[in-house]
Amino acid sequence: MYKRQVKVKAESAFKTLAKRNSAAADEISLITQQINTQNQAYTRYMQQANSVGLSSDWMDKVKNGTIDISTITDEDLSDKIKDFQDFYEKAIKAKDAVADLHEEIAQLYADRFSNISTDFDNQLALVQHLTDTYNTGLDTLEAKGLKGSKVYYLSLIHISEPTRLRCI
Repeated sequence: MYKRQVKVKAESAFKTLAKRNSAAADEISLITQQINTQNQAYTRYMQQANSVGLSSDWMDKVKNGTIDISTITDEDLSDKIKDFQDFYEKAIKAKDAVADLHEEIAQLYADRFSNISTDFDNQLALVQHLTDTYNTGLDTLEAKGLKGSKVYYLSLIHISEPTRLRCI
């Protein structure tokens, strides 16, 4: 439930850049915890699989899918193979989940970069718009034979300052 709320915040177009990226960072943290849990599950399942008492030859056959359990007549061996296969499949599912979670994190980092890039582009566009507006105002005054006021020039200087553009 909490992860869903964080994801909604991270994707909200109406949130500020800082809030969206903070929510994305929170989601990355949650996913990292899930990765740790899945890695622990993988390790535990592999420990259990290896403790079944199956020879490495039989383990390799199970891992490679080159075994037909219905052909095994030894009930003890058949049970060990089934147990090993069950734990091994659970371990593989945990490892696959880790890979999927890493993809989610990569997407979140790409989204964060995109958010920053878009915000920066928007700020540049705003500065350009304001500069054009002030220059048009100055040109209009000069066309009427008037001089631009100090306010126009101070405003142009203000919007051109590098500190106007913030990068988070």
